[in-house]
Amino acid sequence: LRDVGVEIVWIEPLADSRHTTINPSSNALQMFTVQILIRQTNVSRRSSTPESVMGSALAADHDGGTVSLFYDEVLRTRRQYSQPLRDILALAVAHEIGHVLLPFPAHSPTGVMRSAWNGDDLRHAIVGSLGFTTAQGASIRLRVDGCCRHGAK
Repeated sequence: LRDVGVEIVWIEPLADSRHTTINPSSNALQMFTVQILIRQTNVSRRSSTPESVMGSALAADHDGGTVSLFYDEVLRTRRQYSQPLRDILALAVAHEIGHVLLPFPAHSPTGVMRSAWNGDDLRHAIVGSLGFTTAQGASIRLRVDGCCRHGAK
């Protein structure tokens, strides 16, 4: 996301008591907010959903959204492609945040928003050469820049 001009501020509500009530619907910070939930497994997976799905994103509103990551699938992908866990997790986070920020359908034939990744894609992501397309970057910047203008700053 940095490569498309979006600054990320990470907040861990459990580690900082000032932020224990942050969620996308309250928007107390007056910035586009994405809540990330890491779940052990995808308990709501439909039978038609591929097992390789590492996350999901709920429909976002003007101020933010929520994504879930499925730790068991992140681990499975890490083992399958012998890549560092932190890199697989980072790619899954970027992809799901892309779903929150981009209009439907957000999947693309190339880059972070591919619907499925292979070993080459993961290796490219780890060295920083698998990103958002130019059009996706512009759309993401518009979405983030347009946030929170309806309330007082």
